[in-house]
Order: sequence, then C-alpha cells, then structure tokens
Amino acid sequence: NPLPDSVRLTFVPGLPDSGVGVLARASSPEQWQVYLVAEDGDYFDVNVAGVHPRARPGPDALDYPEPPKVQAEQITLYFHAPGASAARRFSSDFRPPTEEGAVWYLDVRSATRAADFYPLGLEALPASGAGPFRAVLVDAKYRQEYPLISGQPIRLRDLAPGEEGRFALIIGTAEFIAAARQQIQPLRPTRYQLLANYPNPFNPETFIRYQIPVSGQVKLQVFNLLGQEVITLVDAFQPAGYYEIRWDGRDRWGRETASGLYFYRLKAGDFQATHKMIKLK
Repeated sequence: NPLPDSVRLTFVPGLPDSGVGVLARASSPEQWQVYLVAEDGDYFDVNVAGVHPRARPGPDALDYPEPPKVQAEQITLYFHAPGASAARRFSSDFRPPTEEGAVWYLDVRSATRAADFYPLGLEALPASGAGPFRAVLVDAKYRQEYPLISGQPIRLRDLAPGEEGRFALIIGTAEFIAAARQQIQPLRPTRYQLLANYPNPFNPETFIRYQIPVSGQVKLQVFNLLGQEVITLVDAFQPAGYYEIRWDGRDRWGRETASGLYFYRLKAGDFQATHKMIKLK
C-alpha cells in the first residue's frame, strides 16, 4: 500500500464445493491436490495437501503459512511441514510426485475442543503402478484410523492444546498406508485423567475416555445409584496412553439397563476417579 492511509480488506470465506469437479479433472499422477476442511459450528478452516513437480521434501514456495486467527474462538487447521520448526504452521503443504504415497502431519485447534473433519476432491487421487491411491486419517492420541471419503465428516473430539502432530493424513497405495501407519508414534499423556463421557445424557450407548501416563493394571466399572456394580468394562494391564471405551448400556449379563443415574469409576495404580452419567429412554 503506497498510500499513507490504512486500507481495510474484507474476506468472505466459502467452502470450495464448486471447484472440486474442476480439480479432479485437472489432476494427474504428477500433480494433484485435495482440500481438507475442519468445522465447529459457525467457523471453518480449509487447507490444501498435494504433490507438485516444483515441490521439495521440506518447506518451499508452495507451502503457505497458516494465517493468524482473527477471533479467539475461530477454529484452525494447520500442517507441520517436514524440516520446519514446530512453531511454523502451514495452510498448504505440497510434496514432490510419488509413486507410493506421502504423510502429512496436522493439528486442529477449536474452542469447543471438538470438530468435524472431512476432505474434498479425493476423486483427484491418482493410481500408480503399485495400485490406486486412497486416504486415511490416523489419530495418534487414541490410536484410531479413519478411512476418508470426500465430503463425509468424521468427528474429532478431545482436542487439547499442546498436542503437536496428533493427526497424520496418509495418502497412497494400500501397501504404503500399512507401512506408514506403523511409523506413527502414539501420543503419551503426562498425567492420569478420567474424562466426561459422551454423549451425556445418552441412549442407548455412550463412550468413556481416560488417560494413563504409566503402564499398569486398569479397571473401569459402572455402578448404579445403589452402588451396585452393573458391569466391568476394563480389567486388564494396559500400556500408557489414551483410551476410549464404549458402553452399550447393558449389564454384565447382556440385559438392557433402566433409565437413571449411573457412575463410572477408573482405577489405575494409585489413581482413582469417579464421574456420573445419565441414561434416558
């Protein structure tokens, strides 16, 4: 801006729905890209991952920095480019052409600690001599893998600050994905914690999450309002890590439980915690 006065730029964001078909037709094994979208209510962020003949393995001119948030409650989705410092965040990350595949590390930050994540333009993925490309998202925190389908969201929960490189986007052949998945190191917690179940109230099932920083014997039980044990969900030795356990609302004999207040208790080492949950019909 050569003028002494300030200039205001107004951006009206929009999801790239209309461009996906053009993107797919213009792609080739040497040059393709996919959109990645993260949403949480009124806010969304869109990033781009792909390959390009001019791209390098590390940061290059095709890797654009992630812009700062305008409002604190905005969601942000960003890449960690290979060879870049942890403080550098990118909204696009391109790699050199590959016959097998590539891995992108990314993170999502949301004031709600949850977000819907989905790709657009996966029909642009090529096929190589080793087979067709597909895409999966790996959650290194809960050791879960999500096969990705264009426009179909997956729910990301328990998004906490400081979890750098929690998610890995793997795009490539089936053989490449299987090998890359084995190289992803799970996140390790620094303290014990029993999280609130979700949904709550629930009907008929709910999910319970907890974390243990040290490997050891773990017991997770559900009790009714009278303090009687309803079911033991976990009673085993578990490695340090993050866990998500599903309860289908049935007791130890497989019978449907009644509506009402229930308690779930976690014991791990010297740690013990209890939370309550409500079942509605």
